[in-house]
Amino acid sequence: MPQFLILAENTEVRATIFNYLDENLAVKIYLYKNDEICSEASSKIEKFEIALDIQARSSKVKAFPIVPIKVGTFTIKLKAMAYLHGEYISDIIKKNITVLFPGRIVEEATSLDLDPGNRAKRATTIFTEQPTNRITSKVYPEKQLQEIDILFQKNVERKMPDAEIVPGTMTHKLSIIGSKFNPIIKSIEELDHLIKKPKGCGEQNMYYMAFNLYTMKYLNQIGKLKENTEIRAKNYLKKALRHQLNFRKEDGSFSAFIERESSIWLTAFITKVFCQSGTLLKEYMDNEIIIGALKWLLDRQLSDGSWTEIFPILHAKALGGTNQGSHTLTAYVIIALNECEKYLIENVVNNDLNLEKNISSAQKYLQ
Repeated sequence: MPQFLILAENTEVRATIFNYLDENLAVKIYLYKNDEICSEASSKIEKFEIALDIQARSSKVKAFPIVPIKVGTFTIKLKAMAYLHGEYISDIIKKNITVLFPGRIVEEATSLDLDPGNRAKRATTIFTEQPTNRITSKVYPEKQLQEIDILFQKNVERKMPDAEIVPGTMTHKLSIIGSKFNPIIKSIEELDHLIKKPKGCGEQNMYYMAFNLYTMKYLNQIGKLKENTEIRAKNYLKKALRHQLNFRKEDGSFSAFIERESSIWLTAFITKVFCQSGTLLKEYMDNEIIIGALKWLLDRQLSDGSWTEIFPILHAKALGGTNQGSHTLTAYVIIALNECEKYLIENVVNNDLNLEKNISSAQKYLQ
C-alpha cells in the first residue's frame, strides 16, 4: 500500500494472506470502515467481510478498492480470522496513509516597503499583480500616510491559462517586518540565537540566510553546533533559498524587489552565499541559477576590469560602513567569484565560464 495518496484517487489496498500450515484454511478477511475513505465498508456496516480458501503452504492476495475523500492522515485496518482445531486464530494489521491535495504547491511572495514619508523617493503609487493577488500601494508624504490595498483573487486564467486552484487549498499570510534585522551578538555559548527564520525583501532575506549560514559554520568549527540547531539552520537555509528566487530576474540578476532595478553588489552577495551554502543544499540548489548570476556579473565588468554599481542597495548598513565605489565593489565581486570558482570546481559543475581571466583582470585594476 502506498504511503501517500491523492484526494479522490482510485487505488486499492492489497492484503496477502499466508498459510504456513500443512492443511487448508478457510479464512475471513475484514476491511474496517473509515469515514475519510470510500470503500466496500460503507457507512451502514462497521466492516466489510470476504471469505477465502487458502491451500496448505500457499498464499492468496485480496485487493480492496478505496477512494480517499478527505485530506489528512488516516488508518487502514484489516483483520484475518480462521477457525482451527476448535478455536479462532486471527491477525490484525493497521497502516497509516496520508492523503494529499492534487497538483503542486505554488508559493507567491510580494514585498512592499512601509515608507509613509517616502524617504526612499520611490514612486508614490506602486502596483504589483500576481496570479493570486493584486496589491496597490499609495504614499501621501505630506500626510505621512501610506495605503495598501490587497485583493486576493481565485481567477488565475488571465495570467496562467492552464492553471486551476484546487478548492480549499488557497491560503494567505501577511507579515510585517522591522528594518532592524541585524541581531545582537551574545556569548559564544548562546550564538545559536542568531539562527532566525528568513523573511522580507530580496535584501533582508539574504541577510538572514547569511546570518544562519555563517553562524552554523562558526559553531561547527568551534565544536558548539548542536544537532537541533543544525537542523533548524538547514531548514531556514532551504526556506531562504526558495524565497530568494522570487527576486530573481530573467537575466539571472537579483534585486530587492522584482520591479526594482538589479544591483551588482546584491547579485554578487547572493551568488557568494549561494556558492558557500551550495554543498549543504546540494539537493535543492539549482546550479544554473548560480551560473546565470555569474554570467550577468561578468557581462557588466568594464574594460578596465572593474565594476561600477548600476543601482544601489536599500540597506546601506550591509556595506559595513564602506561606500559602493568602484574599488570597493570590484574587490567584493572578486571575493564572490573566488568563492563560486571553488564551489564549481569542488562540485564538478559544467559551465563555460572563465572566472580566472575575469578575476585576473579585476585584480590588475586594483593594483
